[in-house]
Amino acid sequence: AKELWLARVRSDGEALQYASDALKQDEEVIKASWMARVCKNGKNVYDASDLLKNDADILFAAFKQMDCEPPVKESMTAKELWLAQVRSYGGSLEWASNCMKEDKDVVLAAVQKHGLALKFAHEALKKDKDVVLAAVRSDCHLVISHAASTLQEDSDVWIAAVQTDVWISKGTVHETFGRETWSIRTYPYVNETMWYDKDFVLFMVNKCGMNLKWAADGMKEDKDV
Repeated sequence: AKELWLARVRSDGEALQYASDALKQDEEVIKASWMARVCKNGKNVYDASDLLKNDADILFAAFKQMDCEPPVKESMTAKELWLAQVRSYGGSLEWASNCMKEDKDVVLAAVQKHGLALKFAHEALKKDKDVVLAAVRSDCHLVISHAASTLQEDSDVWIAAVQTDVWISKGTVHETFGRETWSIRTYPYVNETMWYDKDFVLFMVNKCGMNLKWAADGMKEDKDV
């Protein structure tokens, strides 16, 4: 009976739903069913179990259809396949297995392609400054809302955001005497605590002296600022 069902699910992965409870729990039958599904449409892998999302055979069959650049190879491990996938489609981290969402190499590759993929990283990596900075530098200030709360008040993170996203605070960049300067009108996005942070205030004032008016009173009185 098992051989008959293997033949059936290899031609129609969806047929597994009609098999007996015992066959639905059989790893060989399950894998054959999902192999058929991902060969039909690579994106079906996103609906697979965590176990199958770590199966190199399944992943290769799925990702080879998705035009990864560089192309995936059959000899790749599950991690190498996910690295290739997120380097091409950073947002696909959303559907990665839990262990890949906990892998710093995979998450870094994903956020370097698409910063907002930080949303799907394991909580521990949302506390990792390297990962958060990479995400902010590849996208915009909106990424910061997905970082750990401690990094949402980190001057390096906000400075990276300002450098990356000119419109971080609805600011305008204009040319003055051939030098790029920043004239910021309002700050609805920057964390208010940043205006009490000397490093951040110094950065913003160096960008445009008029930004001093947004600084906290204590910063306005600081001789370095």
